[in-house]
Amino acid sequence: MKKLLIITPVPTHPVGSGNAQRILAMHRLLVELGYDIHLAYIPFEAGDLDAMRKYWGDKLTVLPYNKPWKHIRVAGIPLPDRLTRQLAARGWASMHIDYFFNDDVLDSIRSINNSFKPSVVLIEYVFFSRAFSAFPSSVHRVIDTHDIFSDRHKSFLKAGLIPEWFFTTKTEERKGIGRANSVLAIQGWEAKKLNEIGKGKAAIYTVGHLAEPNPLPPPAGLNSILFLGSDNSINRQALDWFLNRVWPKVHQSSPSILLKVGGSISKNVRPAEQVVSLGHVDSLMEAYAACDLVINPAQTGSGLSIKSVEALSYARPLLTTTIGAQGLPDSGRDEAYLVVDSAQEMANKITHLANSYDEIPKIANTARLLYHNYYNNSIAQLRRALERS
Repeated sequence: MKKLLIITPVPTHPVGSGNAQRILAMHRLLVELGYDIHLAYIPFEAGDLDAMRKYWGDKLTVLPYNKPWKHIRVAGIPLPDRLTRQLAARGWASMHIDYFFNDDVLDSIRSINNSFKPSVVLIEYVFFSRAFSAFPSSVHRVIDTHDIFSDRHKSFLKAGLIPEWFFTTKTEERKGIGRANSVLAIQGWEAKKLNEIGKGKAAIYTVGHLAEPNPLPPPAGLNSILFLGSDNSINRQALDWFLNRVWPKVHQSSPSILLKVGGSISKNVRPAEQVVSLGHVDSLMEAYAACDLVINPAQTGSGLSIKSVEALSYARPLLTTTIGAQGLPDSGRDEAYLVVDSAQEMANKITHLANSYDEIPKIANTARLLYHNYYNNSIAQLRRALERS
């Protein structure tokens, strides 16, 4: 049995965020493919350690980590992090690829290599790719990118948001890509972009979100709408846009429809008629089974929207924007999922669906077939990426 080590700076629990869901889905599939998996968690982001230990058991190592707060130099002068992030966000400076990586963790990673002896190492996020330096050249190196980080801050600024998390230059991202043998892109256009950025330094594969297909019976009509998400600026903007510009129109024309908001984003829901805050969702299947339409009114974002793919995996009709549909197969547009961009169009579409009782089940059945093909194609690409080992 081949041994595969996953190194992640983000936790797998709680499971509310898209990146946690992707890592867990990847783990499930890798086990099905016959790999012995160990997870090394570098707590760059805090998580639920009790839940992680319960899930992973002795297959989990939590590594010691302190943010290094390496300074960016401007005109040769190192500036404190609170200033460099503001400068970088405006394009006046940039984070280098190892900005958040602390070399102090390398000895602990070497210890895992010596005891576990993996033949494959999969690192979540290119900006933690320096961890590859702890392994011999015989180890096959894979990066699961999740997103493209070159000039990522620009999409935030364009949407009127403050850039978050990590963003860098093409030169720095190329450096990270070059440390891997195989790189996983989460959607097709990102694979092309990463190939351009990497200039052939690594093989690029498109591996979409790997949520296990759990098709639910199609809804009979439209009585309830679901928005699920974690509490971040992109989701807050999307929810505000929908509640302020779309929902009043929907409620006026179809007052019996119920809007349910779940996940940590739900704490931002203000009291309103026919709007319910679900809070933390323990069972995704139950949440999807209790809705007839899933919305993703994203106004900005650079990566694949996990919530959009997840809706299809449960064979739920999805209404989203062009941004929210990024990475979904074009063949399913307007059949397996619906795309509109203006508030009036979205309100009109919901009203139309509420009055067309045969359309909701038809979309649900098409979504089921689309996701089946999407999932199988992603598995085939993942096999190819790993077989290079």
